[in-house]
Amino acid sequence: MIVGRAMPWWKNSDIVGGLFLAAIACGALWLVQELPARQGFRFASGTAPRIFAYALGAVGIAVAIQGMRSKGQAISSPAWRPIFCIIGALIVFALCIRPLGLFVTGVICVILCSYATPDVRLKQTVIFALVITACCALIFPIALNQPVPLWPTLTSILGR
Repeated sequence: MIVGRAMPWWKNSDIVGGLFLAAIACGALWLVQELPARQGFRFASGTAPRIFAYALGAVGIAVAIQGMRSKGQAISSPAWRPIFCIIGALIVFALCIRPLGLFVTGVICVILCSYATPDVRLKQTVIFALVITACCALIFPIALNQPVPLWPTLTSILGR
């Protein structure tokens, strides 16, 4: 790179990252377009995804604008370990939530996500996994009345 010249925008990690977040927000808005947003004065199934998508889009645009105003860092090669751990945990969650329940699946996924960083402390991770899973058990099936199984059942494990 020649000294004194600005980096091209497609090599600036702030600009590209902000535009990527905005693109994810647009995709989310497109995916939830058929969900009802409101039912009178009550939230409907599409309200929260829309709110989060608009917030993500606003953050993405703000990050991109900030990237245009500053030098920023050049895009480097991706760190594959965190990518595989997080995507792996999402796949495990999708495949295991129904047969194994929230408690077992949640603990497994949190532990799997913790391996995204090289300095994993297993004892602290297990304690955190138990606490965060207990919080999820209070929030989703109890407070929000979502049909999420908490524990594995014999019929769900056997597939009957």
